[in-house]
Amino acid sequence: MQSRSKIYTSKKTGQKELLFGYKDSIKISWTPKQKSNVLLEKVQIHFTPRGDFSQRLADVNFLLEYLRTPTKPTSKEVEKWNSFIDALTQQEARLRAIIEDLKVLNIPISLNPDDLTNDEIKNLNNLQRVLHNELFVKPLDQHVNITLAGKKYDFFIHKNRIINYFTPEFSKHYIMQIDDEKGDPTIINPYISIYENLEQYPNFSIDLVIKGFEDTLYDNPEIANYYNQYVLTLLLDFDRSGEAKILFLADIILKKIENNLPKEIATINSAQIKKRLSGTLGLSALKSLIPLTDSKDQLIQFASFVLLEQKEEVLKKWHNLSPDQQTKMKEWPIFYLAAPMIS
Repeated sequence: MQSRSKIYTSKKTGQKELLFGYKDSIKISWTPKQKSNVLLEKVQIHFTPRGDFSQRLADVNFLLEYLRTPTKPTSKEVEKWNSFIDALTQQEARLRAIIEDLKVLNIPISLNPDDLTNDEIKNLNNLQRVLHNELFVKPLDQHVNITLAGKKYDFFIHKNRIINYFTPEFSKHYIMQIDDEKGDPTIINPYISIYENLEQYPNFSIDLVIKGFEDTLYDNPEIANYYNQYVLTLLLDFDRSGEAKILFLADIILKKIENNLPKEIATINSAQIKKRLSGTLGLSALKSLIPLTDSKDQLIQFASFVLLEQKEEVLKKWHNLSPDQQTKMKEWPIFYLAAPMIS
């Protein structure tokens, strides 16, 4: 969308200046003739590309439209005028090509090149070269992670086909599987292999991850436990980032698998998710935690007292844990809720 134009007139010289485009990227200045049939003495056009790729393309198109109007430059200026049009036309073509590449790579066209470091520009250019068969990768199959303007992207490359991980296209070309106790492979959700800093991935979405469960099984206790580990990493990621949709995703997945988890683990994890969602636990959740305070598992005991907000018991149980157990506990999301009680 073009910004509103602004026009300024110098009281001293009478020079007029018209500003428009994204953040005044286009400046046209002229001094009206006072005693001549010629309307303008001289027109100067300055263009400074600003904004993301789509905004830059809009400004180039607008400027080209202006330059191609019936207004004719003087014979002395024709060569410069046409040269400027040619340069803008080439820039338009480059911007269109970049935008098309970004769409193929599933990188938002709202990307602002001014926000990219030199290394990020180089990485993006290399991806484009691979895309157009100008650069051939070895080995033929690669997993590439790059950062662009503070956002993360994971690409899987096969020969010169590039697929953005958090896209529906990924599951059409790749499957993920783990071996059970017998060594038999089981297909699992392909979108759970990346679980850290999810808020930094522009393409990450709850719907995409949930859709990944459509052709997979999770009613096996071993597989359910595997997904439970993913839930716990999501909670850790939420505690670090505060990104609400990560917590919502953890809640959805746990509800899918909780009937196939050990009851104590399902109860603890369900309660700690509810605790993060609302800040408090309802009567039903509290009642389900009370029996766990007598669990033979010290870690389960500790977690239940944390969720029941029994600070004295939390301190007592914490000091009863061995140094190794304390170290292990600090790696679990329940410690985030326990920390204020034992600090």
